[in-house]
Amino acid sequence: MPDVLGILRVDQAWGAAQIMGGFGDNSGGYYDFNFSCNGAIGAQAAGTQNCGHAADKLGFVIGGGLRINANWLGQGDYFQTQVTYTEGMLKYASNTPLGGAQAAGLSSHNVALGIGMDGTYGKIAGAPTSNQLTTAWSAAASFEHNWSPRWKTSIYGTYLAVSFNDTARTLICNNIGSAATAGVAGTISTVAAGTALNCSPNWQVWEVGSRTQWNVTRGLYMGVDVIYRKLETGFANSVFFYNSNTTRPAGLYTASNQDAIVTTFRIHRDFPY
Repeated sequence: MPDVLGILRVDQAWGAAQIMGGFGDNSGGYYDFNFSCNGAIGAQAAGTQNCGHAADKLGFVIGGGLRINANWLGQGDYFQTQVTYTEGMLKYASNTPLGGAQAAGLSSHNVALGIGMDGTYGKIAGAPTSNQLTTAWSAAASFEHNWSPRWKTSIYGTYLAVSFNDTARTLICNNIGSAATAGVAGTISTVAAGTALNCSPNWQVWEVGSRTQWNVTRGLYMGVDVIYRKLETGFANSVFFYNSNTTRPAGLYTASNQDAIVTTFRIHRDFPY
């Protein structure tokens, strides 16, 4: 089913405010995808518990936003902020859609990682679980100042936190493994033998940045962004085996926070028609 979303917004001379929300289907496949579940392939017959799947759940998202015009500081100046909370719909908590991906960073022999998926399900001690929806919330705030009709600067910050309940944490940590074995090239595969796993997949990422833009003409502008970003890792201090497919050496990497400074230069041109 498609996601169902709604926004209630008011625009006035002082700025704007809105509340928003929505829900969407959060479903998964079979508990055990190694069998065809039609009795023709594998050892499992149709109707066994391996051929079942977790019941569908509805994920949801709610949030609010506020914009305050600040013309007393400069014509066109404004403050704005937005806060979003979601269960099972991570793509609405982040400008970079999650829901089936991961955040990761490597430096020296350290790694920061965060699992991004809408739900977690499987079997614990042979018993199937229900779909455990992932919780995430995010916040963003910015201020933009117009120095002149052609020059403006913005300052902004964002924060995203992703967390898993106790059942989801158990499912994730039970499937990481306990020996340093080679997995798919370029992946972080398993916990190193003889080391302890910090079973906390919860993670956060935040950033602060500034952009200055020059409006050269009505349809042409140039801008420079400078951003500081920090990924606060899941599984902090655990030691993983990294099976490299790059020039970075394979081996043991410790999960620890990573940061980066990012600079972006953009030229934008509109062509009238």
